[in-house]
Amino acid sequence: MGEIMAKVNVAKMNETEDINEKINSIRENRKATNDETVLDTKISLSVKSLLSVIVVIAVVTGAFLAGRYVFPSGTSLIDLSAAATAGDSLSADSDSNTQLAADADSEAAADSDSVETEEAAAEATATEAADETAETTEEATEETSEETETVVAGNEKVFTEGYENVFLEFTRTPTFEWKGTWGKITTVYYTITNNEAGTIKPYQLRLLAEGYDTADFIKTADVPSLDRSIPSGGIAKHGVDMKLQYSESVTDPTTLRLTLQLLDEDGDLIDAVSQEFNLKE
Repeated sequence: MGEIMAKVNVAKMNETEDINEKINSIRENRKATNDETVLDTKISLSVKSLLSVIVVIAVVTGAFLAGRYVFPSGTSLIDLSAAATAGDSLSADSDSNTQLAADADSEAAADSDSVETEEAAAEATATEAADETAETTEEATEETSEETETVVAGNEKVFTEGYENVFLEFTRTPTFEWKGTWGKITTVYYTITNNEAGTIKPYQLRLLAEGYDTADFIKTADVPSLDRSIPSGGIAKHGVDMKLQYSESVTDPTTLRLTLQLLDEDGDLIDAVSQEFNLKE
């Protein structure tokens, strides 16, 4: 029995030693593994640090070389700053000058437009005034005259007396208004023919009606300015307003005789014409 117990104890002790050996073997293996892991980690960190240092050195070197290229050795940062400031100043001055030039051009264009507008307005006003004058003259001529014919000659003798070859005529029946028992002459049309050897200068026309011989019934009118100088061989035709009233109680309006006289500036008679007209209805 004692031997058996001794053998059991020996067996247990051997088993315990085997277990301890295995535990020690596992611990040694774990320690070796940890040492290898730490070593691998240290090597990895060393490689990364080295790469980082290389990258930093490369970046610094590149920046340095780029600085040398951009900023030559003879140029300082102060000079570059001054140059940049001067460039900004020049650019500002250029922009200012450009703006001033543009403003000046705008003002000049505005002044030019204003001058052109004023000139155009003045021309339009002058044209309108001329048109109005022409229309007024034309209307006055149409009211007082059917036609005008004047022949202009060169320098020649002016007749002031002894008019023997000047002929005055009624161009047509005078215009009139009939009022039932009386009437009123409004416009007389005449023709002057100058066959003298020189120029004549008519000045006034005088109208008389049969039965109305007193001075109160004699009507006068100035010769139009276009007919106040008629050269030799010239013919002048015009109409003038001459208001003269007449009544059938005094004379027969169907055969009313009118006398028209042409006088010069001195009142001398140049010629006269007498003719009957029907001045009723």
